This record gives sequence, C-alpha cells and structure tokens, in this order.
Amino acid sequence: MYNEVILVGYATKIESKYAQNSGLAVTSFLLTTTEKFTRNQQIMTRSEHHRVSAFGSVAESTHPEEGNVVFVSGRLRTRKYTDREGRDRYITEVTANRVVVLFPPQDIIDGVPIPKHWTPPETDEPPRPTEVDEVPF
Repeated sequence: MYNEVILVGYATKIESKYAQNSGLAVTSFLLTTTEKFTRNQQIMTRSEHHRVSAFGSVAESTHPEEGNVVFVSGRLRTRKYTDREGRDRYITEVTANRVVVLFPPQDIIDGVPIPKHWTPPETDEPPRPTEVDEVPF
C-alpha cells in the first residue's frame, strides 16, 4: 500500500515555529487548490484547503509566503486532538517531505504562471518561423 500526495496550489496562513521540547523546526500552512468544471453550461470553480505541515530539515528549508504557488509532496496523516470543550476532534493533513516555491504571486496572470521578462505580443498574427539555410544533421 502506498500513501503519497502531490499538490500544487496557493500558500495561505503561513505559520513557522520550533517545537518547544525538542527544538525541532515546524512549518505549517494552508494550501489552496482550485478546480474548474462545467455545470449547466456555466464554468464553475471549487476550492479546497489542505493543511500542510513540514518538520525538521524540510521545515528549515521551506519559506513560502502567502500567495506563492507551491508544489508539495508528502503523505496524508489523520490525528486526534481534544478541543477546549474537551471533545475529541480529528484532522487530516499532509506531512510534507518536499516543498518547492514555484512562482511568487505577481507571476500569475489568470491562474497561469508567466515569466517576469515576458511581454504580450503587439499583434494578433502568429509568430513566423525563422528561415534556416542549413539543417544541422
């Protein structure tokens, strides 16, 4: 059996800290993913919020900022805790073994990553291929 999760989404609610007893680095954040679908000929979107936690060296090397597009791979973990009223609660989260910041928020246009040096073409004509005198093989 295999437990692996791969997500790409927007980082929100970033929280970094060290575990009090062990000094272990801990970073946690929400990762928001969005899917588009069609219902009754209308384009709809649905967002999911995934809690992500990273520990140790992964947490120390992980510095997403709110709004960054982030790649996360890890495994699902469900844990139990007791709330302030004494009730048992369960939470499912991704324990990350890899976190990579892909793009800062200013590099996203309509949900599509765009390089900073890119400028839109000024014409509606498609680009023409350059002529090549010789074939390199």
